[in-house]
Amino acid sequence: AQILSTSRAIGIGSPRASLQSNFALRTLVGKENFYHGVSDNEHDLANLSIKILREGPARNATMKEVETADAVFILGEDLTNTAPMMALAVRQSVRQVPMEDVTKINVPLWNDAAARELIQEDKGPLFIAAIQGTKLDELATQTFRGSPDEIARLGFAVAQMIDNSLPEVSGLAQETKTLAMRIATGLSQAKRPVIISGASCETDNVIKAAANVAWALSTRNKQTGIVLTLQECNSMGLAMMQGQRLESAFNAVRNGHVDTVVVMENDLYRHGKTSVVDQVFAAAKNVIVLDHTNTATVKKASMVIPAGTFAESDGTLVSNEGRAQRFFQVYEPTEVIKESWRWLLNIGVKIGVKEMMTWKNFEGVTAAIAADEPLLKQVDSTTPPSSYRVNGQRIPREPHRFSGRTAMLANINVSEPKPPLDPDSALSYTMEGYRGLPPSSMIPFFWSPGWNSVQSINKYQQEVGGALRGGDPGIRLFEGTDRTPEYYTSVPEKFISLEGHLLMVPLHHIFGSEELSAQSPSVAERSPKPYVSLNPDDAVQLSVRDNDMLSFEIDGQAYNLPVKINETITKGIGGLPYGLPGLPFVELPSWAIIKES
Repeated sequence: AQILSTSRAIGIGSPRASLQSNFALRTLVGKENFYHGVSDNEHDLANLSIKILREGPARNATMKEVETADAVFILGEDLTNTAPMMALAVRQSVRQVPMEDVTKINVPLWNDAAARELIQEDKGPLFIAAIQGTKLDELATQTFRGSPDEIARLGFAVAQMIDNSLPEVSGLAQETKTLAMRIATGLSQAKRPVIISGASCETDNVIKAAANVAWALSTRNKQTGIVLTLQECNSMGLAMMQGQRLESAFNAVRNGHVDTVVVMENDLYRHGKTSVVDQVFAAAKNVIVLDHTNTATVKKASMVIPAGTFAESDGTLVSNEGRAQRFFQVYEPTEVIKESWRWLLNIGVKIGVKEMMTWKNFEGVTAAIAADEPLLKQVDSTTPPSSYRVNGQRIPREPHRFSGRTAMLANINVSEPKPPLDPDSALSYTMEGYRGLPPSSMIPFFWSPGWNSVQSINKYQQEVGGALRGGDPGIRLFEGTDRTPEYYTSVPEKFISLEGHLLMVPLHHIFGSEELSAQSPSVAERSPKPYVSLNPDDAVQLSVRDNDMLSFEIDGQAYNLPVKINETITKGIGGLPYGLPGLPFVELPSWAIIKES
């Protein structure tokens, strides 16, 4: 508190921190001194995605709507690695068209064995355009492999074939034109088509192409849906909050305009070049870091404040479908650990920040967000207030088997301590409380006497496989509009490989690319080691084989990595794993200069 009250300070937020923590940091340092803790490219892609989802005529499809889609077109996403739950939904979607034959002969849809016997290997339309092969390819009607810009060009061509008012894409190979026409026909004939894209290619052209396809379809079919996935758990929520670019923060510190940098739940080395981040930390007089993980940024801090993990915190995240969802503390943390927003609130009260003086608990912070942020004005309605009771009782966090809790701390004290009170929610930390059906947004676990774990879920649903009683949890913050689409008309040029260069693109891994899960030993042992992926023809041209070392340079950053031959990646393109420990950050796609071995 003393440092912040006597110095020029800025705050750097995080896409893996809650809305409450980011908002508390912004209020503490001031709006003009709060910076989104993501690279400028990621910042722009998130803003573009929100603009498309809020202002475009195509509805932002829910996970359930993806499951029930009868035609899906994926542009640029390896969903199994970037959005695995969405990948499961797509697997369900290919059953929709064949299941229509099941209903025609009066076989109930719940009779899975009979339905599978009838449909055999039949599948509905699924088209995938990606950088490399994906695990969904086995279900696909047809696939396309290419650079991010080639994927975008295919998308623009599909949109033009649906809406002829759009300009034609020049220079397309006949094979690509034929595929584009097949995709356009399949989507146009569908009743509930869904277009899926996102930021994993790290280029706006792919997202814009996906928007054009969805918008062209929506002029004919209002049931058209679009899904845009972002990199981290709260990337969408952070982008919906007003903030400055990270590069501007780096420049302010390096130019001597800032004394103190407060970094909250963010490893800046994942979002900026190593040399630049090193300069920032060297120039700052004070580096205060709030985090729960020992990152490279934590090691540079002059002061570390122990923040609670998601299991020790209350907060709100915004998912890729624009749904604000509350998460709750699993247990009360020790006294030296607090949620980031609670630490920041305490500091703000100490130094007399007026807005923060009125925040008494979680609800106070959330109400302030709803009042201050136009795009987040409903976030205080995601769950009932902390005063909510059913027959005067709280909702128990724990099942009845928690009756054995007296033995949990017997090695410390045989006397059971008094359960802590939760001032931030209507949940209790015990098994005592209301045992009926709680509000859908506050169901702590699915259990019912005499039901197994799967069947117990059905008891909480309006019907088997339907929405929860009281509606699915979370608040949808935006939907599509009925306005006429404003198409994107700038089509990228055809990809041409360069001798002595490779266009490096990001490759995502379900094990390893996500920052926090990669800290788990069980996940870490399944994560790949850093590598560079090459097409067989490029490998021959560069005289390298599997596991040979390849040296190259991207934007001044040198790499020396083992080669993995990948027959599904396009010639002239190299793949770098996204976010793996040991790989320094670099903006992709970028041209790599190959060094002679």
